[in-house]
Amino acid sequence: MSVANYDFCIRQGDDKTVAFQYKSGNVGVDITDYVIEFVCADPSLNQTASITDVSIGKFSLTFTEALTAPLADVCLSYKVVFYPTGLSGVKNTKYEGKITVDKDDLA
Repeated sequence: MSVANYDFCIRQGDDKTVAFQYKSGNVGVDITDYVIEFVCADPSLNQTASITDVSIGKFSLTFTEALTAPLADVCLSYKVVFYPTGLSGVKNTKYEGKITVDKDDLA
């Protein structure tokens, strides 16, 4: 099974929300009862995703100023893990990639 790769950037000290949609083919997948976890090389960024539209597989990850302020000029690996029947069930890694945190040179 292939894992989708998605890289993104965050500016140090910024708030950022990253939206995803889990699809099979071109159709959003119903993610009722799913738990979706973001697991990062820097554990301070680990979080449970917010499901924004369960019927079509939309979810988001939010990185607040408090989380991003201590980070600067780093590139971190991450993965997004799906648990279709909750945390005690089967684990499926669906996304992985790199987060680049750019230093805020104006501070």
